[in-house]
Amino acid sequence: MKLTYEQKLEIYRERKEEFYSWSMLTLKWNCSRSVLDYMIKLMDCHGVEIVKHKYTDYPNQYKKEAINRVLIDDESIREVSIQLGLSNIGTLTRWIKEYKANGYNIIKKKRGRHAHANQEETDIRRIGERECRASPEELAAYHRERICKKIALFKISADLSPECQILYSRNDIHHYHIGKR
Repeated sequence: MKLTYEQKLEIYRERKEEFYSWSMLTLKWNCSRSVLDYMIKLMDCHGVEIVKHKYTDYPNQYKKEAINRVLIDDESIREVSIQLGLSNIGTLTRWIKEYKANGYNIIKKKRGRHAHANQEETDIRRIGERECRASPEELAAYHRERICKKIALFKISADLSPECQILYSRNDIHHYHIGKR
């Protein structure tokens, strides 16, 4: 259930001023305790204006720094999300999942829908996409090449600590072995 700004303010007031219990709030608003707790902690940290619905397009460097705080600095996803003022914990979780799926690279997604002239063009495009998929052998070779390039890059890169280099290499090798199955 999507809550309005006014409803979020009411939940905050009920928890802080009227001391409603978590169970009362979850029943009244049909939301899980973790969602309500996150929202209240976010409002405590950044003020009530933070929960107004607005779309934010975060730069890649911002995402990379947030992901590194979780993966390298071992901070919790929840705490990093609250400190950065993300609207929900799922945002950072999705960034990490996409980061790992893209070979530990951040890729800027294109927004919106693709314009197609007609259904026939769409069908032709889908057939072409199926034919372009890599075979398991090609994927394995690609992953081996990426791992070797990253290891070579780490030997050159002085700005990364040895711990970071090991972590990145280990994650790439782990990703390669999972994809090999």
